[in-house]
Amino acid sequence: MIGPPRVPRERVRRFWKARLAGATIEQAATEVGVSASAGRRWVVESGGMIPCLDEPGGRYLSLAEREEIAVGWAAGLSRAEIARRLGRHRATIGRELTRNHTVRHPRPHERLQQHEQAQQARPEQAQHRRLRYRAVLAQAKAEDRARRPKPRTLATNPELAATVHDWLVEDQWSPEQISQTLHRSFPDRPEMRVSHETIYQGIYQGLYVQGRGELRRELAACLRTGRALRRPNRLPDARRARNDTRIRDKVMISDRPAEVDDRAVPGHWESQ
Repeated sequence: MIGPPRVPRERVRRFWKARLAGATIEQAATEVGVSASAGRRWVVESGGMIPCLDEPGGRYLSLAEREEIAVGWAAGLSRAEIARRLGRHRATIGRELTRNHTVRHPRPHERLQQHEQAQQARPEQAQHRRLRYRAVLAQAKAEDRARRPKPRTLATNPELAATVHDWLVEDQWSPEQISQTLHRSFPDRPEMRVSHETIYQGIYQGLYVQGRGELRRELAACLRTGRALRRPNRLPDARRARNDTRIRDKVMISDRPAEVDDRAVPGHWESQ
C-alpha cells in the first residue's frame, strides 16, 4: 500500500521560517504551497515549538575523514598528529576511536602473547594494538546512532511513564518537580530518570499517550499553563508588551498635566 507523498524538508523549513517572520499558519502554508490543514498538522506534530532550522555543517566527521583516520591510525600516528592533518581537535579523534572502534576478541592462546607485547611496548603502541578502526564500519555506526526518530524514553519504559502520569495527574506536580524528584527517589536506577523537557514533549506530542482523546487533554490540563500547545514568545505576533501586564492604571508621559512643564509646583522637578 502506497502512502501519501513525503513533503520535502526544504518546504517544511520555509514554512517555519515564514512563521518565525510573523506569518500566520494559513499565510505560511500558502507561501510554501501546502494546505492550511497540513500547516496546522506540522504545528501539532512539533508541539507548537519551532524546530531547529540550522543547515547541517561540518560538525560531524565524514566518510573521507574517517578513512584518513583509519590510514593514520594503522600507520601508528597519534591522535594529535591525525587531528593536525584533518584540521580537527584531538579530542574529536579520541572520541571517534573510542566510539567506533572495531572489537576483536582474541583467542585464548593470543591473549598471553598480546599481554606480553603490551608490557614491552610503550602505552601508545599498546593502545594501537588494542583498538582496531575501520572507516566503513565506523561510518555505519555513526549513521545508525544519528537515525531518527529514536524510541522515546517514556515510550520504552512503562514504569517510568506510569510514575510520571501519577505525579502529574494526582499530585499536580510540574515536569520540573517530577524530574528532580525522580533523580532523588531513584539514585541507583538511571533508567528511572527523565528530563522535564522530555515530559513536555511527551505531553504535547502525544508520544506515550495513546491517541488524542481525553487522556491527552487531561495531561495537558495538569500543566501550570493548561495549554494543549506551546506558544513560543519569539513569534512577533505572540509578543506582549511587559508594561501592559506589569503596570496597572499607567499614564503615558504625553498625557501629563501642563503645569508639570512649568515646574512651579514642588515635586514636579526632575533630577539627573
